[in-house]
Parts: sequence; C-alpha cells; structure tokens
Amino acid sequence: MKRRFLVVFGACCIAAIAIAGWVGARGTDAGAAPIRLAVLPFEAGQSDNVALARGLSLEFAERISYAPGLVVRPPALANRQSALDLELLDADLILDAEVHEADDEIRVHVWLHSGAAGYNSDVSVAVPAGDVVDLPQLLAREVVAALGLELAAARAELMARSTAGHVEAFRDYLIILGTTGGRGAPDPVAGLADVIERDPAFAPAYAALADQHLRRGRAHRELRTAEYDRAEQALRAALDLDPELPSALAAMATLMARTARQAEATALARRAIEVHPYRPELYSRLGYVLRYAGLVDESVAAYRRGLELDGRPAALVSGEGQIAKGLVYLGDYYGALALQEGLHDHLARIGRTADEKMLFYEGVMQYYAGSTERALQLFDAAWDLDPTSLWSAFGRAYGYGIAGDTTRLVALARELETRDVADGERHYRLVHFHALAGRHEDAARRLRVALDGGFVNYAYMSTDPLTAAVRDTPAFAAALSDAKARYEAFPRPGR
Repeated sequence: MKRRFLVVFGACCIAAIAIAGWVGARGTDAGAAPIRLAVLPFEAGQSDNVALARGLSLEFAERISYAPGLVVRPPALANRQSALDLELLDADLILDAEVHEADDEIRVHVWLHSGAAGYNSDVSVAVPAGDVVDLPQLLAREVVAALGLELAAARAELMARSTAGHVEAFRDYLIILGTTGGRGAPDPVAGLADVIERDPAFAPAYAALADQHLRRGRAHRELRTAEYDRAEQALRAALDLDPELPSALAAMATLMARTARQAEATALARRAIEVHPYRPELYSRLGYVLRYAGLVDESVAAYRRGLELDGRPAALVSGEGQIAKGLVYLGDYYGALALQEGLHDHLARIGRTADEKMLFYEGVMQYYAGSTERALQLFDAAWDLDPTSLWSAFGRAYGYGIAGDTTRLVALARELETRDVADGERHYRLVHFHALAGRHEDAARRLRVALDGGFVNYAYMSTDPLTAAVRDTPAFAAALSDAKARYEAFPRPGR
C-alpha cells in the first residue's frame, strides 16, 4: 500500500498569530538580528521508526536553513538534554516534533516554544497526501510561514533543488541519516551507494556519501588517500547536480584544506557563505583555511562572525579556542591567554572540564608568553589526564625542550614522526621540536612536510621565536623561502 503523509501543526491559529507577532517585534528587515531556531531530534511515536524520525529532522533542518534571517541549530547540536535551556542552545525558539507512522500515513506533529517569551504553541496546517520526498520541504515552508518570514522565489528554488526523485530510495536515505553507528549497524557507505544507484540525480546522497569517506580517511591513515579521492569524486558529483548545496560546499572546502589546496578551500567557503550567510559552520571553515594560509586577521574575523551566529557555550569553547591560536600567530600571547582562560567558564556552563588538548594549547601560550614554569605544569597535567593522546605527547616534547633534555626530545620527535599527525599545522610542532634540539636539517625537513600539508603561514613562521636558533641555517632558510613563495601566491581580495 502506498503511504500517505500528513503534516499536522497542532490546532490553534491564535498560536500562529502569537509567534508571528513575536517575530514582528524583532523586525524582519535586513538589519534585524536573525531568528535562532533550535531543531530537536524528532521523536518517534513507534519504536520501529526511530531512525526515520531522526533522519527526517536532519533533512528538515537542512531545508529550513535556506530561509533568510534564520539561524538553525541542527538536531546534532540541539540535543534533548538541553531542550528547555535556551541559553545553552543560544536559541530564541525551539522546534520539537513527533513522528507517528501507520499503514497509510505518517503524522508529524510539530510545535514551537520559547521559554523566554512563554510561547508553547503549534500552528494548524494540513498538507495534501504526497510522497515522502516532499515532506522535509513542506515542513520547512510551513514553519517559515508560521514564523512570519518570507521565502523569496530564489530561496524557495534553492530549497527545492535537491528534492529526491525516488520515494523508497529517499526513505532509505533518511533512515541512514538517522541511524547511529555501533555493532551490527548497517554500512552507511554501501547503503548510500545503493540510494545513489536508484536515484542518481539526488545531490544530498552524494554529499552524505562523501562525508562517510572523509570520516574513514580521518580515522585510518592507511586508507586516507583512497578515501579522500572517493570523497572528492562524490562531492564533485553533488556540486554538478546542485552547485549551491551547503553540505557539499562545506565538505569540499574541508577536503581541499586537508589536501593542501587552501586557495580552492577558501574560494569554496566564501562561495558557500555568499549563498548561505547564516550558517555559522561555514565561517569556522573559512577561518580555518585562512589561518593555514597566513591570513590570520581575516581568519579571526571569520571565526568571530561565526560566533555571532552561534553563541552556544560549546561553540564558544571551539571558536574562541581557534581565535586564541590565531592570536598566538599574531604575537598577542596575553590576548590568547585571556581568551583561553575564558574557555574554562564556558566549559563549566555545560558541565565539562578542560581536556588534554585544551591544557596543551594553554601550555603553549604560556610558553610563548615566557611563563615556562606554568607551561610545564599544564603540559604535565595534560599527560596525567591522557598519556596516550597526541596532544599530551606534544606537550611532553615541549617540556623536554624547556628542560634542555635534547636526547629525550629528539627520541620523542622521532617517535611522533611515525604517528598519524594528520595535518600541516600539527606537523609544524615537529619543526619546533627539532629546532629546540638544534637539528636544523631535520627542522627544515619537517617544515617542508608542514608546507605540503597546506600550512603556509609565512608571516608567523618567519618571526616564530621557537625556531630562531635554526632560522638562518641554509637548509631552514631555503625551506622558509619556499614558505614565503607559497604564502605570497595565495590569492587575496583585491589582488
């Protein structure tokens, strides 16, 4: 029997007026602050459609993010433990939903509420029976209308562009999106490949497949090159079908950055922001690639814009931590430390404490600021917290450098070269270790590895106090000259 889909937004038109009035009070002109909407993972009315409900919430969040003046906290961020805490979600409104599936219909009951304004309401709309492929877009349109926003024709066309063309394939796609990993879970790569075989014009399936290949590549060094190649192939297919698909643009920017193509990564991130200016994760991606390229002021500005759109404590921990790294590259060590110290307050708001990575970075900042004793304390604390972590090993190596223990420093640097350091910025740590040990040729060799990994921040490298002892040696000077050439070749606005 063909399924029938019915979307129900409650039963009260007065609630629609209330929500629209609340939005109107905020203003909808170009200068008004965007509405911040947290989409919770949809609840399942029956135990056998949990994955479908979760997948539907993810796809709905993607579609509604096309609406102008709306910042969406997707279900992966808006978990139910923080469902009623608008401050933790940095949200104005929360959208909740429950999915009920019967033999002949799926009923999705959606309601919007705001703890601050006291609204707890649902809006009455009936949608004619149709295919599941229309459901996320129909939901998005009705919520946009309930919020009193206007969806211009161009944005509506973007929202509709990636609608699936095969009902059962799309249903399987939603289930794959909503299925958490674990023992016995189906292989998402095989499942997404099957979706694509049945619906080869559905761009989001290619983007989801690429995401799985990127995950595999990050997790398994021996598979990285092949998995990244597969990811790029899938992303190019997605962007051929939908050049403005945000998930594909963001993933391709990530891939370009990870494969030392920073100019392409920057162009993709900027293009994505131009089309989707209210997606904070795109500014984070832009900030990342600009820092790699040595455009640190622009990187910091991008991260700050992202935090204007996403002020959740967890986002502040990540974003301000990234900004602090940039301040180190600019030589503002005390500014970096001030930001880093504030991260502890953000963590406390969400019941967390600093992990070994955060302790390591704070130690590096103290080291640059000349507080070597405090740096050693932080490096030791990171090691005590998790001695198996790469960050803890980095901290221990800096500790050996501070202590002048060249023998153990070189031995640990050699051991780290056999580990999965993963990217160019991290490889630059090994430049430090060899430079602190006075091994200028090894420092030059690791600098070239960092450059090949896309980290070409010559403005920082050329003045880095931790490489001062080897900077004028022939091998290192030659590698630094290569860094300068790559840095200056990076395209800049207006040039």
